[in-house]
Formats: sequence, structure tokens, C-alpha cells
Amino acid sequence: MSILGILMAAAALAPGDASPPKMAAEYTLSESWRTVTPRGETVRAVSGRVTVVGGKASWELEAGRFPRSSASAAVADGNEVGLVDRAAKLVSDGVWADFERLFRQEAGKESGLSSVKVLDLSVSLRKSAAAGLFQGKPTLKWMVDVSYRLVVSTPGRASQVKHELKATIETLPRTEATASPFDRMSRLLPLRGEALAAVEAELTRVDGFPVLVRIDS
Repeated sequence: MSILGILMAAAALAPGDASPPKMAAEYTLSESWRTVTPRGETVRAVSGRVTVVGGKASWELEAGRFPRSSASAAVADGNEVGLVDRAAKLVSDGVWADFERLFRQEAGKESGLSSVKVLDLSVSLRKSAAAGLFQGKPTLKWMVDVSYRLVVSTPGRASQVKHELKATIETLPRTEATASPFDRMSRLLPLRGEALAAVEAELTRVDGFPVLVRIDS
């Protein structure tokens, strides 16, 4: 049985629930990353079908695997996420934070003699004019600007790097049927700690279902 079949069965056969089976919402979710360093350019991408039924959701990739994982599908229910290796027929259970870490490079570990501080953190979110059309429907456009200085101190030495991030988000009116944890945009942000928390707080003000997100940093 496919993951969609499992979700539909769970929704239709819930104990004590005499209501009609919940309808599924389906859409394609595609993400790509392009990283340029002195050592060259790296491009990654994932794409697949998201199915939402009664608050539960699955994301089945058309090809390939999620970053840092052998899983090619994920099933989310609240804060719980199951990663599915369809080739090996294995399921690994975890929480949403575990799934997000697959997409976010881990920070280097601090030694006992070093400290890291975020200074001059600035986060702004503004709603722009109507962006255009998505599949014939008008979208709203949101702009996010983030800047901060990351200061790393060790005995006798301190270095700092200025970070800037700009994001453009286009949304359609959200419906309950399409609400899914996989829509959370914070998973796409190359941020951590204080900076990530500040941006996540601003993103709660974005009204609508994100259909296009572009992030430059």
C-alpha cells in the first residue's frame, strides 16, 4: 500500500469516527539549493507529491533521497515524523526537529576556549503589492530581510562575519485542507539559534499558503 493509501485508511477507519472519510489535498513540493564556495558549485534538489489528510501529511519524492538520509518519503503527524526508506522497506521515527536538521548543515562545535555571539540582529518582514498569478490565481508577495554580525572570540583573538539574507515569498489564501508541516518555511533558512528564532517569529505573520519561496544569502 502506498503512503497515500495508509493515510486515507487511517482517516477513514479512525475508531469511533462515524463521519465520512476525509478528503485528501495533493500538491507537488519542489526545493533546490545552490551553494557557491571557493571549491566550486554544488546544486541539490528534491521534488515530490505532498498529500494531506485530516492533519496528517506525507511527502513522497519522485526520485532520489532527502539530504543526509536514505529516506525517499516522510510522513508527518503533529510533531512526529517518520522517514521511509522505500527501497529497503524501513521506517525511522523521529520528531520535526530531526527532519529539519536533514536540510540544515550542522554548526561547528565550539571549543571550551571559544565563544560565538550574534550582534546587531535585524529582521524585517513587509507585505508588497500583488505579485502576479499562480495557476491563474493572484498571489500576495512578502519580503524578508535579515542581517547580523557573527562574532567568534578565542583567547587573544576575535573575528566577525557579516551575514545577510533576503527572501521573497508568494502566497495564496490558505485552506484547512492544505495545512501541512512540510509548508514550514523555517526549514529552508540557513540560520541557527537566535537569528533563526527571530525570523521564525516574523514568519508567523505571513498570511497564506506559500507557493513560491526564494532565499538568497
